[in-house]
Amino acid sequence: MKLRFLLIVLLAIFLFSCDSTDPQDYAKARIDQILTDIEINFNSNNLVELMKNYHTNYRQYDEGYYLDYNDISERWESRLANQALVEINDRDIELQGDFWAKVNCTLIFISDEGTIEYIEPSSENGDISYFYKNSAGEWKICGKDFISY
Repeated sequence: MKLRFLLIVLLAIFLFSCDSTDPQDYAKARIDQILTDIEINFNSNNLVELMKNYHTNYRQYDEGYYLDYNDISERWESRLANQALVEINDRDIELQGDFWAKVNCTLIFISDEGTIEYIEPSSENGDISYFYKNSAGEWKICGKDFISY
């Protein structure tokens, strides 16, 4: 009986010590889910939910000035008015420490007139490329020139 109990305890210890929840794997999966949420919300024409993935202090330099949260929201609103669907393909998530990440991907907008493709990040686009993990542990899109407060 003691041997059986000891084996059960050792098995339990072994199983708990084999926890495969690697923080980096979790972070990459969470960021990948955010990209999928953007696709779903865009394709459902839901700007409010799409913008929940952005940090309110979003900041990215673009053509002579810095885009903020309102600017990026207006950009997505314009895209929703002119494009039917979005796809985010070829995703490669690079963690840069515990609080930063960069996503390399292809952002594809589809309409009746054709498709528009952006390589993320690029000199003309980086709208979904830079992520920051806030103090609550949530990953948010922050822009390349984001300054955490």
